[in-house]
Amino acid sequence: MPDEFLTSLDRDAGTATVALCGEVDILTVDRARHVLGEALAAAPAEIVVDLTGLTFIDSTGLGALIFGFQRARDAGVRFRLAHASPAVADPGAERAARGRRAHALTGCWMSPIPGAIGRSRLPASSIRLNRLASTARAPAPYQAQV
Repeated sequence: MPDEFLTSLDRDAGTATVALCGEVDILTVDRARHVLGEALAAAPAEIVVDLTGLTFIDSTGLGALIFGFQRARDAGVRFRLAHASPAVADPGAERAARGRRAHALTGCWMSPIPGAIGRSRLPASSIRLNRLASTARAPAPYQAQV
């Protein structure tokens, strides 16, 4: 079961602190947006978003943080993020650690399929042909290299 998502808002001496705990994803992002809006409505000098308890954030959650930052900036309110866990602050490092663990277990490194990177730079006719060719069989996103 995914982590329960909780929010809290504390106001103290011109600072509104929003604590996000659990997972912010498409199912919970509206609550995150709402509490950021409440923090801004209090007209503080600064909004601090405490990420200590945040275990996961997807693109919709990042969008909510960016929207909150933009609204705060437009209102002249300082906006900052605090106490992000390594998994949230640098998810690439977490993926790299998983790759090293997989290599230690299997002896294989995972790499992208040759030619998969940069497909969007191909002319439209090439993209259409690639889509037609891929309908017969969908390639796996990675291939193992020994």
